[in-house]
Amino acid sequence: MNILVDDAIPAAARCFSPFGHVRSVPGHLIGRTEAAWADALVVRSVTRIDRHLLEDTDVMFVGSATAGVDHVDQDWLRQAGISFAAASGANAAAVCDYVLAALGVAVERGVTGNWPDTAVGIIGYGNVGSKLARRLEQLGCHVLVNDPPRAARGTMDRASTPLSDLLGRAQVLSLHTPLVGRGTWSTTGLIDARRLADLPARAVLIQTSRGGILDDQAAARLRRQGDLSFMAMDVWEHEPVPDVVVMDSADLVTPHIAGYTASAKRQSVTAIVKALEVFLGRSPGEWDSPPEKVSVLPSPPPWPGPGPAFSWLTQQLYDIREDDRWMRRAMTATDSAAGKGDVFHGLRKRYGTRPGFDAYRLETSDARWRALFDAITRP
Repeated sequence: MNILVDDAIPAAARCFSPFGHVRSVPGHLIGRTEAAWADALVVRSVTRIDRHLLEDTDVMFVGSATAGVDHVDQDWLRQAGISFAAASGANAAAVCDYVLAALGVAVERGVTGNWPDTAVGIIGYGNVGSKLARRLEQLGCHVLVNDPPRAARGTMDRASTPLSDLLGRAQVLSLHTPLVGRGTWSTTGLIDARRLADLPARAVLIQTSRGGILDDQAAARLRRQGDLSFMAMDVWEHEPVPDVVVMDSADLVTPHIAGYTASAKRQSVTAIVKALEVFLGRSPGEWDSPPEKVSVLPSPPPWPGPGPAFSWLTQQLYDIREDDRWMRRAMTATDSAAGKGDVFHGLRKRYGTRPGFDAYRLETSDARWRALFDAITRP
C-alpha cells in the first residue's frame, strides 16, 4: 500500500510505515500528480479532498488528522466508495487551553469586567464548545451556548440560546462552530457586521473555529473603533493570507495553531492509525503514546484576587503573547500575498509541541490557587 502523508503530521513515517510505503509531501502541495501515486491519503485541513483531486485514482482511504472536516467533500467520497476518517475531538482540550490563555491576556488588560463574573457566549457546542463551557463554569463564568442543529437533533445537555439573545448578553464571544457552506444550518458569514453590532459595547471576541464564519473586516473595524475591547484571531477569512488590516487591529494573532499541543497531535495521529487498521481488517494495535511528562509550575505569589490570579496562572501554562509576537515578526518579513501564504504554512509546519495544560502540576498550600488550577486544567 502506498500512503501519502502531509509532512507536517508528526511521526508519520513511524506510525504508517507498518502499512506500506510512506511518502511525505507538504499538505498545500498535494495535487493530482501526488494523489495518483497513493492508495491512502493522510492529510490536514490545508488539503482539499474532492472529486477534482481523487477521481480516477487508486485512493481507497482518506484520513484527516484534524477535528474539522469542511475541507473534505464527504458526499463525493461516499459516492466513490472511498473510506474516510477524521480525528474528531482530538484537539478539543488544546483549543480550550488556547481560549483560556487568550482570556488571561484580556483579563490582565481589564476588559472582561469583574472576572470571572462574566457572561461568555459560545457559538458551537461540539467537542470544543462543550468542554470550554464546562471549564468556564468551573471558573464561575455565566455561559450561554448556541447550537441550533444539535438542539434540533436533541443532543444538547442544556438549552441552546437564540443567537440574537446570546449576542446581546455576551461580554465575551468565542466561536467554535464548523464551517458549513450550504443548507439550513449554513455558518458561512454567520457572524457578520450586523450580528457583531448586537454585541454589548466593549465586548471581547475570540475566533478559533474556521475562517469564513466571521466577517474579519467588520470585526477589525469594530476593534479599531473601540466597540470591541479585545480581539484574538487564530483562523482567518482568507487563510493562508491574513488581511494586514485585520492583523494590525487584533490584540492577539496566531497561525491556526490553537489545537496544536503535543497531546492533541498524538491523539490525532492515533485516531487515523486505528481507523486505517479497521479499514484494512486488522485488529487495532496499541498505538497510544505514553503521556506527556508532567512539569511543575513556579510557586505562585500571594493570592492577588481572582482576575490577576487567572492571568498569572494562564500565562504560566501558555504565554500566548509569545506566539503573537512570533507570527507578527514572520508575516511582516514579506509584502507579497504568495510570500505571506508560504510564511503562514511554514509557521504552522514549524510550530513546536506546545504542552497542554494537563502536562503541568501546581504545588501550593493555598486552597484558592489549587481550586483555580483545577478549574482551568480539569477537562
